Amino acid sequence: MAIDKIQSESINLADTFAFTGTVTGAGGTTAPYVCVGLSSDQGLSDNTVAKVTFDSEIVDSNNKFASNRFTPTVSGKYYVDCNLTFETDVRLRFSEITVYIYKNGSAVIQTFSAPENNAYEKEGYTQNVSGIVDCDTDDYIEIYAKVNTTANTPNIAGGSNLSCLTIFKMTE
Repeated sequence: MAIDKIQSESINLADTFAFTGTVTGAGGTTAPYVCVGLSSDQGLSDNTVAKVTFDSEIVDSNNKFASNRFTPTVSGKYYVDCNLTFETDVRLRFSEITVYIYKNGSAVIQTFSAPENNAYEKEGYTQNVSGIVDCDTDDYIEIYAKVNTTANTPNIAGGSNLSCLTIFKMTE
């Protein structure tokens, strides 16, 4: 006997159900998704906005990451999270750090820190930026960074996933 409609009052949601046939409308997918890092350090110039050149794919579900940008080709809301670690071989002194999420060539989300007169050893300083970006099929997402230092312009640390970018489609 086929059942076309089940009344919510007649179901015990604690039960386990074994379905045969096709079930539609259940769950969702977070694809496409990507997680990328830097295989080596990326140099920066003081007080200059620079595109972060992620070159190490950890996972790329649908080959949507190319030319240092993520192009979803699937419309939806995407969660974007990026951690960048800034370091040098000598003590760092930052006056400003800004990390940007760009969509189609323009900043849409940014974080700003002003750790004035703080010194960090080689371990460096990590800055995060994250947010939800609404994308159409042909939009693209990139990450940019700017540091303003009082001494010793840092690199963005690569290797061992010290700096990484994760993007995934949110289900609705």
